[in-house]
Amino acid sequence: MSLGIDRFDRLGDQGDNGVYIIDGWKIVDRIETDYDEDWNPRGWRHIDPSREESYHDFDEMLRAFDEAMPENLRLGAFLDGIETPTADVKVGDKVWMRQYESGYRLFEVIGVGDGVRNGQDMTGIPYVKNYDHDGDYSWNCNNYLREEAYRIAPAA
Repeated sequence: MSLGIDRFDRLGDQGDNGVYIIDGWKIVDRIETDYDEDWNPRGWRHIDPSREESYHDFDEMLRAFDEAMPENLRLGAFLDGIETPTADVKVGDKVWMRQYESGYRLFEVIGVGDGVRNGQDMTGIPYVKNYDHDGDYSWNCNNYLREEAYRIAPAA
């Protein structure tokens, strides 16, 4: 694909890329050359976005890209996770949490906060079995689910 910016009346046949119509740098439409039965240009026609989006299943494409990534950068089973609002996460769920400089890891939710930890009120916030202190996982605020939503591993 190539990119060129010009006045509409000076654009020629752009092949299968079509022409993107922009308004304030937002794409608002896409058109392509319309041909008659003898392949003579006769004007422009709208390109329905579903035309290309229907060629490939998104999940299949995403998994193919993931498999082609270097192993340490793959998302793997993370892609199977069900995005769930934190308020709906329950004890026993297994959630994917991003780890410092090492991607995502799966952790079991083992409790719900009941007070201030490391200067932050964690009341009602689920926490995972990650950073331990003599069997107590509630002590470290990094164990708590503080994002709006998490991916939950499907039940086995």
